[in-house]
Amino acid sequence: MAPSQILSSFLSTSILLLLFISPSTCYSSLPNYKVATNHQPADDQKVNLSLYYETLCPGCQDFIIGANGLIRLFKEDGLLSIVNLRLVPWGNAKLTQNDEIVCQHGEEECYYNTIHACIINALPNTIMHFKMIYCTEYLLKANNSSGREVWRECAQNLHYPQEPIQKCYESGLGKQLELAYGKETSDLHPPHDFTPWVVVNGQPLREHYMDYISYICKAYKGKNPPKVCHNSAPRNKMADSSDAGICVRDNYYYRDLQQKPPKVRGYSEPPPSPKDLHSLIPKLKNKS
Repeated sequence: MAPSQILSSFLSTSILLLLFISPSTCYSSLPNYKVATNHQPADDQKVNLSLYYETLCPGCQDFIIGANGLIRLFKEDGLLSIVNLRLVPWGNAKLTQNDEIVCQHGEEECYYNTIHACIINALPNTIMHFKMIYCTEYLLKANNSSGREVWRECAQNLHYPQEPIQKCYESGLGKQLELAYGKETSDLHPPHDFTPWVVVNGQPLREHYMDYISYICKAYKGKNPPKVCHNSAPRNKMADSSDAGICVRDNYYYRDLQQKPPKVRGYSEPPPSPKDLHSLIPKLKNKS
């Protein structure tokens, strides 16, 4: 069965985990718009986890949809409740002198980076926009990164509104969001070397990004840490860049999207399909 058919058959019958959240209103004064650093007031004890990524980078896709990647933030009991997750879809894009955005993997990546920015804006709830981003990344990878209708298919099957995302993109708000994400990425200290670039409380994890949970647990100073934090010793760092599919800044290195991803440390399990998403995010009560 095709990935899109699997997605449709499951998501059309699944029960949404959270109440519907009205999408954000597009701003009329685009030049003055800034991306909020948090969607709701941050708990001082929560750990800030930021992912700087680009939508067609193989390593970013693997980290978002892989069984041992970002999905564990939602899978491990209580872990999401101590984290402020921030997704920043810019990656290794560049801005020309004419204020045109040039993306590492071409125009389609620019399109989906902007769509992701609009998804985050329209669906500020962490779980809701993560489900959309997970779905689009899964189908883009399954479809060899082709098809501008993928996000619509995800929205339809998740019963999320398409109109605010489309208006965000067409009005130019999406580009303004991307420019803000670009400035945030360029202001990173130290600068990012590659994507996916994972930062915990301002500390870049570099090649240790697959061990983000152990860094979250170490940074958390609150009471009653999640169970996973009782056994979160760091593992080996990721494999070399050619195996992990990371995308290096400036050099514009990236693994051929047509190649079958090898089994490397941290990605020994195949990524769960969207039909399994509800079982991997069981009965979430957190409304981050």
